Amino acid sequence: MLRYMLTAIGCFVLGITGAAGYHYRDTINTLVYESSQLQQDLLTGELGPVTYLVFNDNFNKLEQYAELDQEILGVEQALNSNVAKVAFVSGASSSIAKLADLPFVGEMINRDVPMICH
Repeated sequence: MLRYMLTAIGCFVLGITGAAGYHYRDTINTLVYESSQLQQDLLTGELGPVTYLVFNDNFNKLEQYAELDQEILGVEQALNSNVAKVAFVSGASSSIAKLADLPFVGEMINRDVPMICH
């Protein structure tokens, strides 16, 4: 008896869930699409902070430049290294190109390489 009652309740809940899913299918599809788009933007660095590895000749000048630029969140460099990590407010920041054009800056590499599987 209990098994039949639990089966009936399970079928009822499954039916209500299916009906609600069908009724709100447009909203569900929109939410799935927007979450996929947000994930893509995060993976490609188009949204949120992005970090670059900056090969430089003078860390002091790089640090002074970063303090003046509002789109640079921070700079750090390991001891005895000519590579600094520079964080920008977003991947679309105009400061990335400006920093790359400075004479004491060599190559710049985006530290967060997107790996999109599917």
